[in-house]
Amino acid sequence: MGSGPHLYRRGATFWWRRRIPRNVQTAFTRHELAVSLRTHIPSDARVRAARLRVATDALFDGVRQAMALGLTLSKAQMDAIILDLIRHEIEAAEHARALSPPRTPEEAEAAAARARALRAALQDGLRLHRLDEVRGPLDAALARLQIPLAPDTPDYRFLQRQAAWGLTTVANVNERREAGIYEDDAFFTIPPAPMPRTAGTAAPTVPAAAPAPMAVVIGPAPGPTAMVTAADAELPATPPMTIGQAFDGLIAAKSKSPSWVTNMKRKVEASRRLIIEAIGDKPLAETRRADVSAFRDLIERLPANHGKSAHDRRTIREIADDTDAEERNRLDELEERLDLGILTRADYVELRDQGRTRRLTSTTINLHLDRFASAFVWAIENDHFSGRNPVEGVRLDAVDRDARDRLVPRVAREPWGREGLRALFATPAFQGEGAHTEALFWVPLIGAHAGLRPEEALQLQCTDIRRIDGVWCMSITPGAGKSVKAKGSHRDVPIHPTLIDLGLLDLAETRRRQRQTRLFPDIERGAAYDRFSDLFSKEFGRYTRDHGLWAPGQDLYSTRKDFNVRLREAGVPVGARKRLMGHVIKDLTDGAYDPKGESMATLNDYVARIDHGVRAGPNRRLVLVGSDGPSPEE
Repeated sequence: MGSGPHLYRRGATFWWRRRIPRNVQTAFTRHELAVSLRTHIPSDARVRAARLRVATDALFDGVRQAMALGLTLSKAQMDAIILDLIRHEIEAAEHARALSPPRTPEEAEAAAARARALRAALQDGLRLHRLDEVRGPLDAALARLQIPLAPDTPDYRFLQRQAAWGLTTVANVNERREAGIYEDDAFFTIPPAPMPRTAGTAAPTVPAAAPAPMAVVIGPAPGPTAMVTAADAELPATPPMTIGQAFDGLIAAKSKSPSWVTNMKRKVEASRRLIIEAIGDKPLAETRRADVSAFRDLIERLPANHGKSAHDRRTIREIADDTDAEERNRLDELEERLDLGILTRADYVELRDQGRTRRLTSTTINLHLDRFASAFVWAIENDHFSGRNPVEGVRLDAVDRDARDRLVPRVAREPWGREGLRALFATPAFQGEGAHTEALFWVPLIGAHAGLRPEEALQLQCTDIRRIDGVWCMSITPGAGKSVKAKGSHRDVPIHPTLIDLGLLDLAETRRRQRQTRLFPDIERGAAYDRFSDLFSKEFGRYTRDHGLWAPGQDLYSTRKDFNVRLREAGVPVGARKRLMGHVIKDLTDGAYDPKGESMATLNDYVARIDHGVRAGPNRRLVLVGSDGPSPEE
């Protein structure tokens, strides 16, 4: 237990932890900050925690302002700049101390006092937003990393605040070192990989005569060796790039795409954590094919539900070993029952197959390996690595995949089918009368009658319901508070007559009168991927379980498959189906020679052909009508 806000203990030492506010989390690579306070004394811990609270308040305010302004440098580039600044200033100060002559206790205390005064000045600068004093060290860091940046850009102003916060850390370290206290400062001195300016980043010229870097450490007394600036100290060469740094660079480059951030960033970060935990954060030049194969062998042993529990603190090797042991125990027990004649050979084989633990699928394994390979590709393309990509050729090939998938069968997503949808729409959530406003009512119906992905339906705004060429449509476009999966996802989908009869247009008008932006304002984004569908899909899953409708492979997303199946059965051409569903058209004839595709009137006719056996009855009650025949094999 801690003894103040954000305080907790690890062993005898106090640590400080603060959660990053949700509205600035996208600017960080983690969800919380955690720092050792390097003391076991509660009163000292409270004082240091208060300082960190003030500094991080200022930092978060600066991030909010920067996000409002719009930045061109990536988060990884900014991190590299500030880490370089911190490392350089700390090491320059240590060089100054090493070269200084012996000093008296009074001179040592004066040096520590100057470090405290510097920290106080930096904190005042953060509080009052007067940050000119940090321009020297910041310009020096930008020059070392060859990132030209003019002082009047939003990126530079944002970096000024980060630099001030970083320099308060430098002052804290130097105060303790001036008192002769040396502890593990590796957190602050990890040398970042060079992060050159990426294409498309604003490139104003750094002044040729940049201001001299701030003297962060002051020696024993005024004199020739009393003050040493960061520019005066010669530092060792930057070590080779590691796996983690290559992933950071890849993530920073890809994060320019909002859709990639939404759909892929956390998955790539998960692969990064898994790889580093398995084989360590090795330099790229020391990573061999044998290391990659060892990683593949290890994750092949992981259970299918790996990573689903936030409370499991075991290492992946421990998880793999425990999973193997549990499966072996079950099989040993079955073999013993077979030997004793309790089981027949047929029963034994059936129970043995049922008793095997489901492991990661071949697709998941190959995705982790593909992301590993992409990190090397990024490093090669950006001149951080010149060797051969060791991940090439390690993926599971077709023979390996087939063999594994026989042991770990994949659960493919299937359409509900006519009878399945009729059973779903017969449940209580779809049987009310009058105005329908609940997302649980509308989103499955929109998926089945318009083919929208759950996220696309849940983020619909009032302005997305509009007439195009005389046809009421739903517009799927990116914008404030909205994203699309890919370029081909931009589209306008005619609204099915059943949706209109049930009151979808009236719902949009009601939300306008309520001064609401979204059709479903009560649905919150999930914390994991910051998507509306995160929590809602789970709610839908619970609902289908409660009403006895849940089945493997049938979920909310499956309604899109029903949309496609009904279009195909109605004779709608594949090109039109792809446009309506938001799929990329790679066919040369349809894609290049007919980029606009069918008219809105034609698309409206295609959508109106969809018949799931449901209609709008009196008082907008959803009614089931006779089936057109037995449900086909979907």
